[in-house]
Amino acid sequence: MPVAIETTTDLIREAAGHKVFLREEWADEWEETPHLYCTSCTWTAAPRIATASLEWRYGVGLRQGEEEFDLVDRLQKVRHYVKVAIDQPDDADGNPVDPLLWYGVIEQDQTRPDGPFCDPHAERRHPAWAADDPDVARAEHREPSGRTGFAAYGLEILLERQTIARAWVDDGSVGEMELGRGLTFNADDRGQPFANRSQALGPRGKYLFCQSAGAGDETESWSSRDILDYLLEYHTPTDHLDNPAIQWKLDPFGRIFAVPDRDAPKLRTHGRTLKQLLDALLDRRRLLSYTLQVKVGEGPMGTDAIEIEPFNFLDEDLLWPASGYLQHQNAHQFSLDFDRAVDLEEVVHITAASQTYHQVRATGAPILCCGTISGADGNLGAGWDIALQNAYNAGASLEGDYPAADHRWERQERNAVVRAQESLRRVYSWFDLPTDWNGKVKSAGGVEVYLFPFEELDINPATDQVWWRPAMRFERNLPLLTDHDYSGAAIVGDAVVDNTPAGRVPEFRPPYAIIKLADSPSGGIRYSEMEQIAMPSQVELYGDGTGRTFSASVRMQTDEPGIIVRVSGDYGPHAIAAADFVLLECDEDPGPFNWRDDLAVTIAMRADRHVEMCWPLSLVATPTDAARILTIDAGQLAELHYVATWTIVDLLDGEPIRSLGGFVRDDRGLLEDLARVAFEWYGAERQTLELTYRTATEISRIGDLITEIGSGPTLESIRTVVTEIRLELARTTNDTHKTTIKTQWAELDVLRLIS
Repeated sequence: MPVAIETTTDLIREAAGHKVFLREEWADEWEETPHLYCTSCTWTAAPRIATASLEWRYGVGLRQGEEEFDLVDRLQKVRHYVKVAIDQPDDADGNPVDPLLWYGVIEQDQTRPDGPFCDPHAERRHPAWAADDPDVARAEHREPSGRTGFAAYGLEILLERQTIARAWVDDGSVGEMELGRGLTFNADDRGQPFANRSQALGPRGKYLFCQSAGAGDETESWSSRDILDYLLEYHTPTDHLDNPAIQWKLDPFGRIFAVPDRDAPKLRTHGRTLKQLLDALLDRRRLLSYTLQVKVGEGPMGTDAIEIEPFNFLDEDLLWPASGYLQHQNAHQFSLDFDRAVDLEEVVHITAASQTYHQVRATGAPILCCGTISGADGNLGAGWDIALQNAYNAGASLEGDYPAADHRWERQERNAVVRAQESLRRVYSWFDLPTDWNGKVKSAGGVEVYLFPFEELDINPATDQVWWRPAMRFERNLPLLTDHDYSGAAIVGDAVVDNTPAGRVPEFRPPYAIIKLADSPSGGIRYSEMEQIAMPSQVELYGDGTGRTFSASVRMQTDEPGIIVRVSGDYGPHAIAAADFVLLECDEDPGPFNWRDDLAVTIAMRADRHVEMCWPLSLVATPTDAARILTIDAGQLAELHYVATWTIVDLLDGEPIRSLGGFVRDDRGLLEDLARVAFEWYGAERQTLELTYRTATEISRIGDLITEIGSGPTLESIRTVVTEIRLELARTTNDTHKTTIKTQWAELDVLRLIS
């Protein structure tokens, strides 16, 4: 239950004074600097940096509390640490209350000279002058005077100065090694997702980057907690000898109750500052932020430590149903009653409905479908026309100087030169989906099945189109990994076996092209991979190898849904075109294979429909004439990869190995979580609050969540977090202090919660 706060109703308040302390090095003792005044100071939540303004008057003048004029020199304290202590009145029982403390670093001074000022008491400080003529001494001894304003920034500025250019990796035993560049959390050098956290804690009690390129499953991904622990241990400010200059700590309470430990954010480090990394990790778009607190005497050798205090913007626990992960609510919740406060100057309460929605739709990448097409099934057609085919077949035979029939080898050479022209490269090499393709592939028994999972997604193929010909392309890779066994019911039964060698990483397989060979001596039809057709093992399996003294390569077309098969060696491209290669003269042998009957290719293609989930599942009727629907595009963070029934996934002794199909990747649970979490946040109106008091007081702290304001008939629910507190201190006896408290809501980006 939120803690109730009632602001004071006292008519008489004690004016708060303040003191300013400075020190040059963090380990030095604080020294009070009389007559250095703070005019304002601000505490903020990240990513903003706290600020303070101070003022120093120099020259000849009468200081507050002094009885005579004095000469004060200019003050030069840039790059000094500063502490402002603002006194607080005793509590209701008369007990003293600790002062408000603001810490920072003076980064800039701005001097405004008033010009020379005649010292009226020069003879007192210069006796030799006074002996001659005091009036002359006073008139000639003129001192500079003016004001110096100091701009100080909060200790967050120290985080901005620490640039990441190193990383620490597990040495394979119980030690650590330093790498001369920053690594990316949960990603490889190409930015691809990769679990790269060590399995065990390092010698300093924190996780390190793993040493093995193949180490890591989901349990070895860096969570936000792991990353924070690592950063504050290994990347804190150091001195010129690379020794830690300041002890940074992580608030254990905020670490547990605010920072996620089941996520796997991808975070690039090299060349970025420590503050940039903390701001990205504890981002308001992830419903997170942080502030800093100085812990007196908790650092090494009794020095002060600086503690990162994370907090979140949740007023209730947030459950991710698919994963079972629970994000805790903000642990510091308060109700605020200021109805009778006599020192309250102004209240501004804003309610915004611009970001409230009736339904959230979370979408991922276009659905990726995998299946086997072949010429025999009519799903693999020629990518050339009959005119090009006739020109290829004719070769150089229509040229006037074509060699005589008894010069067979010369004819073959001339024909090969003609057929190698760019204009004929398509013939017997480019294959694509027929323009009238019906969206189906055939099983081993000739039964047609859809390449798209209509039934599994409850989509009607008669009314819903999922393929648009201009956008159709074969993918460069299949949704199938190397060293994985997808045969039979492995996919649908969630029993895919991973045979990847220890310390190695599987890759996505390229499209898989096979061609039917002659019957083997043992009987039955045998196949070979196109790119392995010339291997000696094939000769041993299928006889003397006649007709297989060539090699082939396979790649995808870039602008059509098709493949390119390049045959090199004997025959050339027409080695796989026995039914199409019609000789004009008997000077060449026909190819041994017929692509129309013998060639089959396992391909992958994205449909023109994205995987998506909605929450609520159906749109609730609303009084508005147009429903507000928020669409969240997760892109490739959420995929749906489908393998059609009877897809050929491998060969065993020349026999095709087929899969019964299923989903090899299904992120619909993740999308549902994203939609539900976003709806819980954006399904309600957002509110902000700004309160201004005529006093210097600590009513709340950065990160506090205000749940209610008022009491009785004025009670109103509100859920908003304090993100800024600004104190403007009185400059004259006729002036008053002023405290302004501002709250904000977070601009939730649910994608930042998972990436």
